[in-house]
Amino acid sequence: MSVTIAEELLLLAYNDEKGTQLVSGTQLDPALAGALLAELAVNGRLELSDKKVTVKDPSPLGDSELDATLARITEEGKERKPDDHRGDRRRDDHRHRMSRVSCRCR
Repeated sequence: MSVTIAEELLLLAYNDEKGTQLVSGTQLDPALAGALLAELAVNGRLELSDKKVTVKDPSPLGDSELDATLARITEEGKERKPDDHRGDRRRDDHRHRMSRVSCRCR
């Protein structure tokens, strides 16, 4: 099972030994939103054209978080700037995602 860009970012954003967050949520949330968009782009689902995010392929990837993000962007049906997606992540989701990532990487 591969690790997503967002999961790699989470691993870097937390202290390995203490499990404490190394960067503030105001920095981490937009970074995670960007990581989700980047992962979708790398997998051919999104593209950036004229400084707007557009859906190229709405088919799911099999990752619940990526698929939910892609579905929401697809359902909106309008192109938006990448910055408009930075509120897509919620800090509460970090702990759940982090526990999944650390278990898979051991």
